[in-house]
Amino acid sequence: MTYFAGASPQRVDRLVYLDAANDYRSGYELATNPRSKYPLPLPDPPGTLGQIVRASRVADPDYTKVSAPALAFFVIYETTYIPADAGAELRARLLKRWEEYGKPFQHQRIAHFARDMRKGEVIELRDAEHGDFLQTGPVQTRTVREMRRFLFSSP
Repeated sequence: MTYFAGASPQRVDRLVYLDAANDYRSGYELATNPRSKYPLPLPDPPGTLGQIVRASRVADPDYTKVSAPALAFFVIYETTYIPADAGAELRARLLKRWEEYGKPFQHQRIAHFARDMRKGEVIELRDAEHGDFLQTGPVQTRTVREMRRFLFSSP
């Protein structure tokens, strides 16, 4: 979406990133970094999807080339997921990783968009999950209200 808007600005009036203003390259590096003390194995899926995943890690999104106004929704997590059966040691490692890497990364994504998208607007959704756009009434209501305001307002 970002690449298309930068390459074909005459074909884009406005952009809405519905929890999609992601930096897969930095996210992948964060998740697999052995210095994190808890690297995750992230095998690529086979076929076309694997090609898309690998290509998304080649470069960070270049928001500076986008001239259209853009609205980005970011789901903000206050803490990390901890499995119900996690022992004290795993729980502590997950929380430490979240504080050192996860929380700063989520703020870095927002800062990247806000800094580089010339006509960008950020909406942070707290107490929400990624699937809530489709499943949860209050999140849906707010999202649709904000999108309508953005899409139908004067530039």
